[in-house]
Amino acid sequence: MKGWYLLSKESEPSLRYKASADAVTEWDLICCVPWGLSNVLSGKPAVYEPYVEQAKFASDMRTYYWNHRRGDNSKRDCGIHHPNATPYPKPGTQYVDVPNQDGGGNFGRIARVDGLMVDWVNESMDTLMAGIEAKYWVSFFKLFSEGKPKEEIEAELNNIARKVRQSGHLDSKESMLEEQLLAHLNAIVDLSLK
Repeated sequence: MKGWYLLSKESEPSLRYKASADAVTEWDLICCVPWGLSNVLSGKPAVYEPYVEQAKFASDMRTYYWNHRRGDNSKRDCGIHHPNATPYPKPGTQYVDVPNQDGGGNFGRIARVDGLMVDWVNESMDTLMAGIEAKYWVSFFKLFSEGKPKEEIEAELNNIARKVRQSGHLDSKESMLEEQLLAHLNAIVDLSLK
């Protein structure tokens, strides 16, 4: 089980699942629980729909993805060393798969495996938080982590506001609240750049 802060900059869980398919049974599950705060930046923790999958299937999908990820690099070693494992190994027994080459430490990032978590991650990023989808909050927070000039921040903020309006999820009351929220966000931008 792994938690995922829905407003993290990566917009996907950092969950790394490395267990060998031979180390689990068809009854074992993996679970990722997205969470946030009830008022976006403060409040009580709130959890959203979790991702639950058969662990053996996730191991097999991860291995297939890793073995076939060559992309533009035909010399990349995409092999994996699979330990001689059995379900529920004894303490101290090697049970994780180890890639032959993993310079970026990304082996096991199952959120990146096509056909595994991608649709769930996208649906989770559509979760409404204070009336605005999580993906737009992440875009807003990213504005301030990259040291952009004020003009770029304002242009990007206007772009985010346009996307929120075009999503069409809001009734007239929510639309008014959204306009107030966007005005507050603009004020935050102005204050942060002074």
